[in-house]
Amino acid sequence: MAKKYFDNHKLQIAYDYYFSNIVCNTWENIHSVLDITSGDNLPKRKMIKGKYQVYGGGGITNNSHNEFNIDYETIGIGRVGARCGCVFNIKKNSWVTDNALLVQSFDDRLSLNFLKHYLNYQNLGQFANNAMQPVISKTRISSIKLPIIDLVEQNKIANNLDILENNTQDYKDLDNDLLSKISVVDKWKELTFEVQTQKQLLDDLKQAFLQEAIQGKLTQEWRKQNQNTEPVSELLERIKGEKEQLIKDKKIRKEKPFPPITEEEIPFEIPENWVWCRIPQVLALTKNPLRRGPFGSSLKKNMFEPKSSSVTKVYEQQNAIKKNYSLGNYYISTEKYPNLKSFLAGPGDIIVSCAGTIGETYKLPSDAPIGIINQALLKIKLNNSAILDSFFLIMFKSQLKSKVNSDARGSAMKNMGSVKYLQNELVFGLPPFEEQKAIVEKVETLMQKCNALEQEITQSEQHANMLMQAVLKEAFESKTENKDEFDNHYIIKSV
Repeated sequence: MAKKYFDNHKLQIAYDYYFSNIVCNTWENIHSVLDITSGDNLPKRKMIKGKYQVYGGGGITNNSHNEFNIDYETIGIGRVGARCGCVFNIKKNSWVTDNALLVQSFDDRLSLNFLKHYLNYQNLGQFANNAMQPVISKTRISSIKLPIIDLVEQNKIANNLDILENNTQDYKDLDNDLLSKISVVDKWKELTFEVQTQKQLLDDLKQAFLQEAIQGKLTQEWRKQNQNTEPVSELLERIKGEKEQLIKDKKIRKEKPFPPITEEEIPFEIPENWVWCRIPQVLALTKNPLRRGPFGSSLKKNMFEPKSSSVTKVYEQQNAIKKNYSLGNYYISTEKYPNLKSFLAGPGDIIVSCAGTIGETYKLPSDAPIGIINQALLKIKLNNSAILDSFFLIMFKSQLKSKVNSDARGSAMKNMGSVKYLQNELVFGLPPFEEQKAIVEKVETLMQKCNALEQEITQSEQHANMLMQAVLKEAFESKTENKDEFDNHYIIKSV
């Protein structure tokens, strides 16, 4: 069944108000009072741009033609396509294609505008077939009966419906009972607008807290009370010595030195006891602590196997984006493909999405299985003597995420820069280790308060939608008691 074609809730209410209990002694079959025919075929290749509007299955189109095939004002009905069954006005001297039906003539006891609204109320799309390309015909709508009421009353109803359809707000001629019903729609719109405003303000507030966290503004008082913490420079120097010893012992490989940080790279001021550093300075002293997934040619679908105790999970972008390690059903044997072992990630590692949706981070929890990252993921293993995972996640979300997105390359799909880019191009402020703990605690407290506010906003949104749904249901129940039909016709959409 095709759905209704308007999202004007006031008009929906008014249709049921006027038409569901219409008092009428004379009802006529649609084909006994209307002469309905199909438009004429006009392929796009044969259209010659001109001054006459072209109408199709969805009403007026963006096309014009140098000829017209009707010389009178009328109404059309979408015959084919997604908007099959919609009813629309057709101007005099227009071309109507065979994707639409049109009223060629009608009984003089009927008003054309009244007809348009009444047929829209009847939801002609329900008479379409169930094909991939829905179609209706004259035969399919032959069961419809039209009320023959006084023409003055028809015009009054149609004019009032025009006001609501066009949102002119000129309600002086509307009945008080109808006004009280549609006033709820205005209240609903006010509530939903307020909800969206609150959501945006809350998002801005969260981002402001994160920004203050990575600039040291949340812990100004903490620093005054804890002036004897180990300087970050000493901590990094000690880690550097440990790394050099591991290289000397041939436990890890020596890397190329990363470039010194320049003034141009520094995005904002940080406290005096913090240090600007690059990602390699805080990586775990192990093999492959910063690893991008294998090239697509190294991990193909024909290598995947059914889940079993002998295969390894393949982590995908959705795991990072949706913060859920259990998603995905790809598995591979690292015994068959030992070269993929360098791409292993497990509990405590941070995975980052790298293609399309870039910069979403997720720390694999303690119960996550060890798995292979695919080509769209980055694995980061941090040195938790230098940096807390939770502080890194705060910093990445607040600062580095926007940087890697703005620097991403690709036409069809953006991709995060290479590992070399991540090593050499990204800088961030590193606080003393104890201050990191204080920052994380502050941020978690603030985010809990934000989440509580978010729940209140969500409840307000739900209440607003329930209010609107109740009003529409009350109006519609006079016509039908079929809940499925109500839900199909009147779906409240989030604003």
